[in-house]
Amino acid sequence: MMISLQGLPMRAAYVVFTLYMMVILLRWASVYLQLDLYNPRLRWIKTTTDPLINLVKRYVPTLGPVDFSVLVALLIVYVLRQLTVSVLGGLFV
Repeated sequence: MMISLQGLPMRAAYVVFTLYMMVILLRWASVYLQLDLYNPRLRWIKTTTDPLINLVKRYVPTLGPVDFSVLVALLIVYVLRQLTVSVLGGLFV
């Protein structure tokens, strides 16, 4: 039995981007779930999402108490995931 590795880069990219999107959602939900992101066991969430969210916060203004930077960051990662998977899918067809 031979295992095909043809679509492995495409699937790996899809999984990595999806996991990063889930971490961003977890950071957003941490306020409502009352998670302490400064806790040593949860600090990795803030550490992995801060670079992208801080970059987005520079360009997306807050509207009163509503901060759309997390939503925009999710949209950016989603678009990057779609582009990456389609390019990798075209390379390995």
